[in-house]
Amino acid sequence: MSMLNVDINLLRTFLEIERCRHFGKAAENLYLTQSAISARIKLLEDTLGFPLFERHRNNIQLTRQGKRLLPYATQMVELWVRTTQDISIPNDLDDFSIGAPESLWNSNLAKLPNMLFSNFNEMQLEIQSIDSSKVARRLMEKTLDLGFIYDQPKSDELVTNKAFNLNLALYSNRTKLTIADISPKNFVSIDLGVSFREIQAQVLPSIASPVFQATNWQMAIDYCIEFGGITLLPVALARKNKKLIELEDSPSISRDIYYCYHQGIEKQIKKQQFIEYIRALTSKSFGS
Repeated sequence: MSMLNVDINLLRTFLEIERCRHFGKAAENLYLTQSAISARIKLLEDTLGFPLFERHRNNIQLTRQGKRLLPYATQMVELWVRTTQDISIPNDLDDFSIGAPESLWNSNLAKLPNMLFSNFNEMQLEIQSIDSSKVARRLMEKTLDLGFIYDQPKSDELVTNKAFNLNLALYSNRTKLTIADISPKNFVSIDLGVSFREIQAQVLPSIASPVFQATNWQMAIDYCIEFGGITLLPVALARKNKKLIELEDSPSISRDIYYCYHQGIEKQIKKQQFIEYIRALTSKSFGS
């Protein structure tokens, strides 16, 4: 079945459900009814000829075919977004794109877009949620101007600077828990970069393969509150939720966050000014 016959909105719906693993929340995020969301997925599944999700109570997982579709659907939607934005930008505006993992947009960088819009209203700003492992590649391809990333990229073409520290600790919704209570069955893992896996393995050797790997902090928080799970969270974010309790012997873990851009952007005066503004902001406004 040719993917050319698939409506881009069906793929958007598929990606949103995969992101939040909940049909109701996906419906809210896309401003649709839950029946409309279900109908879109059924149409996509009928078009492709295979199921995309395995539906269990409070647990929606991708099927084998759904996992194979995921990277292609992501690329197609990203390409369509870039295409429509590129052709719609007025000639008198400059465009600037910023990418970061969803976990950073949900926490330390949450206020960045509004701050940028307030100070650079002449810019056409594009905010992208991108897996940490893909940020460097997008910068190299010059389809992204600036990226926030967990691991320093190994490329002489990219300029990399430390942005801020992300301070983490272990939390649950239960009292008197310790590291000894953590197991692969109750720990929620979030991707914090390749190098962090080694740190996590040293601190928490018993959770080499956790059953639940969330894509954002809120998903991890919801799971911990509802099922009594345990997860690593930014301290500043966790303290805003009164239902979360720090483990009694939780270590304090500091994660360096970097921002990167292609060295060729330094020849573009307006974009370089934009980067200088972000450089000044990050060190004093986004650390935790």
